Amino acid sequence: MRSLPDGNRPSPAGTALLAKAFLLLRQISRRHHAGWTLTELARACDLHHATALRILRALQAEDMVVRRPGTKHYVLGPATLELGASVHPGFDLRAAVAQPLRRLARMTGGNAFFNVRSGYDSVVIGRELGGHKTHALPLEVGARRPLCATAGGTALMLLMSAREQIAALRYGLQQVAPIGRQRRAAITRLVQRSRRRGFGINEDLIVPGMTGIGVAAGPGNAPLGAFSITILSSRVRGRGVEEITGLLRAEAAALGEPAA
Repeated sequence: MRSLPDGNRPSPAGTALLAKAFLLLRQISRRHHAGWTLTELARACDLHHATALRILRALQAEDMVVRRPGTKHYVLGPATLELGASVHPGFDLRAAVAQPLRRLARMTGGNAFFNVRSGYDSVVIGRELGGHKTHALPLEVGARRPLCATAGGTALMLLMSAREQIAALRYGLQQVAPIGRQRRAAITRLVQRSRRRGFGINEDLIVPGMTGIGVAAGPGNAPLGAFSITILSSRVRGRGVEEITGLLRAEAAALGEPAA
């Protein structure tokens, strides 16, 4: 392979700057409605205030980031939508998971989700609401959470190496630190229980009265994503975790099969 001319090689400083820009974009996506102030972003991303401002201005110039009208809060801009709309069909799982999510929601009565991994986060790319009301507001498409904070994300996390799992848990606990010690303890128990069961399982840990069950979908240790169900715990006791897990695994296996 022909090497790049020296002038076309990315410098270490340029690579680091790109990494910081993507870090900011991912952080902004966590609050796609409310947005973040500059101070909040700099603190959350562990960046100097001036560095965060310089990168945000560059992202604003490309419409990747905008300020909410009348506020000092940054949100994702229209250019991110343009890029998302142009994703290669081979990477767009939304159409492939739409029908499975409808089946899962109909068969369980719970809310069905499909998450993909993004670093140590999981992102909801598909959602179907079930017929039974729940205690918790369901996550929207585009919602980003640490892997260890949801049943679907934990299912993906369990396929990572032991070292990566430790790093992912440490990252997740740092992200939820402002919420309090109880939430951190609940997430730690979620991961511990999921490891014992071999799939993501969140029984009354994050929201009392709610159960989340997640199963990774795809080949081996390189899953396409994870199907999950959030449902009233009272309904799980009636149907059984095993029955719902079986439904999730059937859809996960079908998604991982090559097209005929």
